[in-house]
Amino acid sequence: MSDQTPSRPPPTVSAEVATRLREGLIAANYTVDGLDEILGDRASAALHRGQPLLALRQVRESSRPAAVLARLWVFNDPVSAGELESALPQASTDELADAGLIRSISDGFVGTCDLRPYGDETSQWWVVSDLGRTSLTGHCPPAMSSVSAERPVPWPHGRPGLA
Repeated sequence: MSDQTPSRPPPTVSAEVATRLREGLIAANYTVDGLDEILGDRASAALHRGQPLLALRQVRESSRPAAVLARLWVFNDPVSAGELESALPQASTDELADAGLIRSISDGFVGTCDLRPYGDETSQWWVVSDLGRTSLTGHCPPAMSSVSAERPVPWPHGRPGLA
């Protein structure tokens, strides 16, 4: 018999929360360029090679809003309620939890998914997916099989930024 934790439903974000979340991610500079600035060349290259420890150290040492959000959604590293509310005041922790994007733990919150910025020369966007290998802290919930939205989101073409 396997020791499996029951699956969680995939995130479902209302149009209203999605709009405020997008505004908050932009205000926090949670973009490819914003994260590259925090990580620096060495940590960014290591992360792209699947070696996340240097990048995790960089975001833990930074108090910038984008670093807090990267800890939450790229590394599944716990962040306090105060850190999250300061980094993303446009969406409450209750709204993010109700949407299935975060979950409460004893010392704050962790992400339930991997939410990363991508971009090309003309556009930026964010992709929500299952927690991946860069999730280091052991707070990973079971993988999600899909992500739903209240309206379809077109898949943009172009080169990914932070992968």
